[in-house]
This record gives sequence, structure tokens and C-alpha cells, in this order.
Amino acid sequence: QQVEQIIRGTVHPQDDLATRQFDDIEFTWFYTVFFQAVIRYLNVKEELIEYDTDYYYARSSLIVYARWMADNETPYLDTPERLDYPNDTWAAQEIRKANILFYAALYSTENRQLFLDKADFFYNYTTATLTASDTRHFSRILTILMQNHGPNRILFEELIAKADKRMTTGQTDDIDSLHYLSTTHILKQMTADFAKLLVRFNLKKELRWLSVRSATVKQLLERTKLAWLVQVND
Repeated sequence: QQVEQIIRGTVHPQDDLATRQFDDIEFTWFYTVFFQAVIRYLNVKEELIEYDTDYYYARSSLIVYARWMADNETPYLDTPERLDYPNDTWAAQEIRKANILFYAALYSTENRQLFLDKADFFYNYTTATLTASDTRHFSRILTILMQNHGPNRILFEELIAKADKRMTTGQTDDIDSLHYLSTTHILKQMTADFAKLLVRFNLKKELRWLSVRSATVKQLLERTKLAWLVQVND
């Protein structure tokens, strides 16, 4: 639930990606790390067979951003003037883009070929650039590859067939069906959350907590003869 709150608070399937300022590479490149985490979330939801609203919200957001990547992303080192330190660590980071696009191809039949082709591009770019690099043995580059290498075209051609069978019928990539949360929905959720808090609420524990951390509260309880509420039994 905490992960789902983070996802909903960070992206939306109807985001205006022009406002994300992805041309500022140093400030925004780590959006790829975020979507790799979203992919992991989707994997876990699938393992739990939880194809709910949050699952499709995250999946649709991934597809929208992946489409932008396929249409707009280029290798970081193509624009070295935008980088503080234009070195081959950036070439290693391209593997993240390949991973995201490979996974996005699992979830979007409409954009599948586009995603696979662009994923191949970034995968091959990383391989070719680092093969010719004199710094490919540097620990930062090796760490990035150790964390992210694996997804490739052959693997995903096998997974795509399984994914098509697994996806719930009737669900599409139509982002227009996902709207911003209404005030009524938010109030209902707040009410439900508040009710859960009330069930777990314990006045004695709360007063004990306050008295330990505030001398004023402790004195007030003593003056009102309520100190017995916060006494701890041996």
C-alpha cells in the first residue's frame, strides 16, 4: 500500500511529460530507476494474482512513459554538454532504458514492436560502447551492469507469450479510462483510514507516550490525578 501511494504520488497515465523536463539529464535521469521499481511492483502483484486498480494504474503509467522514451530518448553521451561528467558510466546507465522498454513490451500489444526495437537499440548501444571503452572495468560501471544486465530480446520473446495469456481479459492500455481521484473517493479513503486508526487507538498508550516525551503533559496528568493511566507495571 505504501508503494502504491508513492506510485500514485509520482506519476499518472495522463501526465504532461513535456513538463517533466527530461532534457535536464542531471536532474531527471533517475526516473529510469523509479520505473524499474514500478516494474518490480508489477511483478510482485502478478505473483500475488492481484490485478486490481493499482496494478493497472502503474502499468498504464509505465506504458505512457515508455512510449515517450521510445519516441524521444537518445543516449546520454549524444549530448555531453548536458552532463557534468560525460564518461562511460552514462553508457552503462543506458541498460536501464533497455530494461524498461523490454518490460513495457510485455504490457502493450499496440506498442510492442516499437518498444522492442528501441530496447534493442539501447541494449546494443551499451554493449558496443562499453566493449570499446578503456574504463569498462571501473567499479561503478561494473556495479550498474551487475544490477541491471539480464533482460534481452530472446528472453522477452519467450515472456511475451506468457504475459499475453496472463493478462486479464477486458483490460486495455486505454489511459482515458483512468481519471484523477475524485473528492468523494478521497474522502471515502480518508474515512476508512481514520476508522482503522480508531480501532487501534489506545488512550492509555498515547498518554504514556506523551508523558515520557513531554514534562508538561506529565505534570498536567499529575495535577488532574490521571497519572495512574500512564504508570508502567513492573
